Amino acid sequence: MRWRELVARYRVDLILFFGALAAYAVSSGGLLAHQSFAPHFVYQADAFLHGQLALTVPRPPNLNDWVLRHGRWYVSFPPFPAVLMMPFVAVFGLSFNDVAFTLFFSAANVALLYRLLRRLQPERAEWEHATFALIYGFGTLAWSCGIRGEVWFTAETIGVTLTLLYLHAALGARHPILAGLAVACAAITRTPLAFSAAFFLFESLSPDGPLEWRKLRDPARSTMPQLPTSSTTRAAPGEITAPR
Repeated sequence: MRWRELVARYRVDLILFFGALAAYAVSSGGLLAHQSFAPHFVYQADAFLHGQLALTVPRPPNLNDWVLRHGRWYVSFPPFPAVLMMPFVAVFGLSFNDVAFTLFFSAANVALLYRLLRRLQPERAEWEHATFALIYGFGTLAWSCGIRGEVWFTAETIGVTLTLLYLHAALGARHPILAGLAVACAAITRTPLAFSAAFFLFESLSPDGPLEWRKLRDPARSTMPQLPTSSTTRAAPGEITAPR
C-alpha cells in the first residue's frame, strides 16, 4: 500500500493526532518550555544507560518521591517509560524535556481510541467515533495528565497508550504475541494494568462475538460434540437389534 493510500485510509486518525498534539502543546503553556518538576524517568533512563539502578548524580533535582538507600538515590516507579526515554536521554542528557515526550503519547491516545472504536463498531459513522475520542482527549483527566510531564502523569499516559495497543492486538485473540508484549510493557508502566490480561482470555473464549456466559457455566455444552440420538433399544447379550 502506497503512502498516499495510507494517508487517505487513516486521514481521520492523522487529523486527530496532529490536532490533539497542537492543542495539547498550546494548552500546556509554559510547561512545554522546560523539563517538568518531577523528571524521575529522565534520571532513571540515564542510570540505565550507565548500567546501574542508582542515579548517576549525587542528589536528585528535588526530594519528591525519590528513594535514598545507603547514600545513593533511586527511582521507585516501574521502569518502562524510562526505557522508552533512553535513546533521547542518550542524545540530550539529563536536560531531556519529558513534557514534550509525554505530549506525543497523549495525542497518540486520541487517535488510537478512535481507531479502536472504529474496529469495535464499524457500522457507526466516523464522526461519532471521532467525537468520543475527542471527549476522551479533552473532556477527561487525560488532558491535564498529558500536558504536564512529571513521573506520575507520564506513566499514566503511556499506560493508556499501551492498553490501547493491547486491546487492538487482543481483539478476537488474533495477535497473542503482540498482545502479550503490550500488556507486559503496560504492567511495568502501571502495575495494576497487568489485570487487563483477562480481556485476552475472554476474547480467546469467544473470538467471533460477544461471550455467551452460559457456555462458561456449562463448558460441556459448547466443547463436547453432540452425539446423534437413536431409537435403538438396548439389546441383550448376543442379540442384534435394528433401529426402528
